[in-house]
Formats: sequence, structure tokens, C-alpha cells
Amino acid sequence: LNVSFVSDAFTAGDYCNLAARAVEETISRGHTPLLVGGTGLYIRTLMQGPTGAPPSTAESRALVDALVEQDSHNWEASLARLSALDPHYATSLFPNDWYRLKRALEICTLSGRTVTSYKKDYSSESCPYDFKCLFLS
Repeated sequence: LNVSFVSDAFTAGDYCNLAARAVEETISRGHTPLLVGGTGLYIRTLMQGPTGAPPSTAESRALVDALVEQDSHNWEASLARLSALDPHYATSLFPNDWYRLKRALEICTLSGRTVTSYKKDYSSESCPYDFKCLFLS
């Protein structure tokens, strides 16, 4: 708690670093850590490590916002722009998921690589912890 201000950028990588320290501290005291809540992205990042994609910055977000503006904020036009860069990832997006579309454009533009290329081939050996995931509905 109280590790960041709501106005500060806080990434899944930031979470991963802080959570890993907390997990290690808990284990070193002979206890079992219990992680509750959060998003799938944050838990997956802790379990599998960060993807290595470039971090989002104010400048890169402004660049992508300008691209979307060129597309007149039209979903199909911006999706076509992404499809030209990363067709596989573009087909995985739900309609009007602007957050993921913009982030994908940002990654492709910054790195010259596809979002898909950052997806890791994870195995159980890539996680340093023995996780048990429970989902309540």
C-alpha cells in the first residue's frame, strides 16, 4: 500500500519488482505469500517476468495519439494501421479496445518489432515460484 501516487505512472514491471520483493521477504520469514486481487496482466508479469517491450512514455503516447487523430479516431482505420505492422496481434483485439490498440501501435513504433514478437514462450520453469491460482466468480 501507498507505494505510488495515483497521478504517477505505475507499470506492470513496477508491480513485478515490488511484488517480487514482498514475496521474497514473506518467504524469508517462513510464511506463504498470498496475492489477492489485481489484474491478469500484473499477476502474469510476476509469474512470467516482463516481456521486454519498451515502456510507455508521454512522448510515445502523444505520437500514437497523433496517429489516431490522423485516422479521425476511426477504429477500423487505426486497426488497419496496426494490421500493417502486426497482423497477428491486430486480429486478437476486441472491437473498440483503444487501450490495447494504442499500446500496440506504441510498441511497434518505438521498437520496430511486433507485439507478437514480445510474447514469450513460457514454461513452468520460467516462474521462480510455485503458484496456485484460484478464481472466484
